[in-house]
Amino acid sequence: MKRIPSAAAFTLAWLLFAAAPLAAQTIISDTFTGTGSTAAHTPNTNLPGGTYAVFGSTGSATLTGTGTVQIGGDIGTCLPITSTGGYTEPTSMTISAGLEEGTTATGGVTAFRGIGLGFFTTNAPGPLPGNANAFNNFTGLVIGYNPNNVADPAVFFVNDVDKANTAENILVSVPWPTAALGAFSKTTTYAVSYALNTSPATGGISSVSVTNTSTAATDTTDFAAIDSYSGTNPFTTGAGGVVSYSGFMDSSGSAGTNGFVSNFKLAAPNK
Repeated sequence: MKRIPSAAAFTLAWLLFAAAPLAAQTIISDTFTGTGSTAAHTPNTNLPGGTYAVFGSTGSATLTGTGTVQIGGDIGTCLPITSTGGYTEPTSMTISAGLEEGTTATGGVTAFRGIGLGFFTTNAPGPLPGNANAFNNFTGLVIGYNPNNVADPAVFFVNDVDKANTAENILVSVPWPTAALGAFSKTTTYAVSYALNTSPATGGISSVSVTNTSTAATDTTDFAAIDSYSGTNPFTTGAGGVVSYSGFMDSSGSAGTNGFVSNFKLAAPNK
């Protein structure tokens, strides 16, 4: 005789299903397969449906054929993420990518040099007179150096929206956590991720994580100063808001230099 599950069994199964965590919704993901210009490249996933913009003062952004983008000094690369069609830009998101310093150079008058992962107000250069640098419209995390000091690597939380001929605005600077991640290496890929919330009253940055992909060592505790940043939320939305485009950039003290980016992803928790 066939046994019919009891109502209690059905109830238990439903409770277990309801309690299971929901997977995050992928907004953008890109493993950078292929070669050629990033501007002509199609991501693996792209819910907003826009195309890459590449902008800045020197160099280019080019797929290497090995799953990375080689990005030139002071170049920005981003995709639009504002609401369109059936896609609605979420309030909460996580962003991640592999960042490698490469030949990115220190020097100059800026507050930092390095590779940045985050958001842009516009997909065009900033207004710095005579030198259209991508970082002038960038807000997010940068791994790199204080200018003119290769012995001083750090992780920076920056907000550089529409600066004109002024030093970038570092909100928080955390010295490189050598004890947790090893000595900083310009030839190592560091997997960087963080969460953000765009609510003006309660939003901000959180859950900063950096992994040394050569050793698999991950550090979250040393970035508490960034996680606990209590200033005005820089992640603004709406027309011309900071969170209009998402991507990455290189800030370098010399032309002809390059950094590398891999496994770019933007996601939102399912509700």
